[in-house]
Amino acid sequence: GETDSGYGAGRTSIKGRTIDGELVAKSVADTPSPFSVGDRVFHQKFGNGNIAAIDGNKLTIDFDKAGQ
Repeated sequence: GETDSGYGAGRTSIKGRTIDGELVAKSVADTPSPFSVGDRVFHQKFGNGNIAAIDGNKLTIDFDKAGQ
C-alpha cells in the first residue's frame, strides 16, 4: 500500500467530537469592568467623554464633541 508522509498524515478529523479537560480561559464579559458609569475617559479619535452605560465588555460613551 501507499503511505502518506505529508503534513497531517495519520490525523483524522471527526465532526462533533468533544475534548475532556479543564477550563483554562473564560470570557472577559464574566469579569467586572474596571470602568464605572460616569467615569471620564479619553479616546484617541473622539476625545474626552463620560461613560453613559456598561453592557458586559461594551461601553457607551457620551463624547464632549462627537456625541454618543
